[in-house]
Parts: sequence; structure tokens; C-alpha cells
Amino acid sequence: MRLFIDRNYTPPVIKLLTALQNLQYPKVHEVVTEWSDDFKGADTIVFLIDTNKVGLNILTTNHLADGYNVVAFKKPAGDAFDPYTCSLSMLSHWRKIFEDLSESTKKKLILIGKGKSYKATDNIFFPQTHK
Repeated sequence: MRLFIDRNYTPPVIKLLTALQNLQYPKVHEVVTEWSDDFKGADTIVFLIDTNKVGLNILTTNHLADGYNVVAFKKPAGDAFDPYTCSLSMLSHWRKIFEDLSESTKKKLILIGKGKSYKATDNIFFPQTHK
């Protein structure tokens, strides 16, 4: 399984997540930061930062509509992106992310916020305006 970490995550966060996954044996997940049109929803989980104050940004909805599982860190509205807070939030939910994704055959959206905020859903609605 490929873990695509969007470049909006800072290099230290990407390094942290990569180092964590490199400890896994046997290696099940590969961390990548360069997007390829060869990626498929069946073998790629997309990690994004969603900065919309309300709802989801277009990048998040596009990946969901294209069949990818998406894990989005929801940056608190009005706050600057804090890599430390993001890292702590992601790490505190890391195991749960993969448990939730492995339990369902439906595509999932997982939203992670500051602190213990975590929401996983496979009941995703797309407005008619989506491609």
C-alpha cells in the first residue's frame, strides 16, 4: 500500500511519518511525496491538509471522487499550520487510521483535527458540481 503524503505537510512531518513506516517489518506501506497518474485508489491512501473553514476543499473531494481513501488534517480556521500539533495529532491516531481503512471495502474519509479530534466516514456525499 502506498501512502501519498502531500507536500503541504512540512518536511519534518514527512520525515517523521516516513521514519515511522520504515520501522514496519515486513514493510506494508511505502511513503511517497510525488504524485503519479499511475496511482490507483486500490493501492494508495492520500494524506492531505484541508484548510477550508467549512466543508472540504476541492483537492480532498476530487481524491475521494476518484476512489482514493483520504486522511485529511483539518487545520483550525484562523490558525497558522503548526507542524508540531499536526505531527502529534497524526501519530496519536496512526494505528486507528489503518484499522479503520482495513475494516471497510468502501472508500473512507478520515478527518483529523487538533488534539483528539477524529472522524472516519464512508458515507460521502458529492455535490452535483463535482467533475
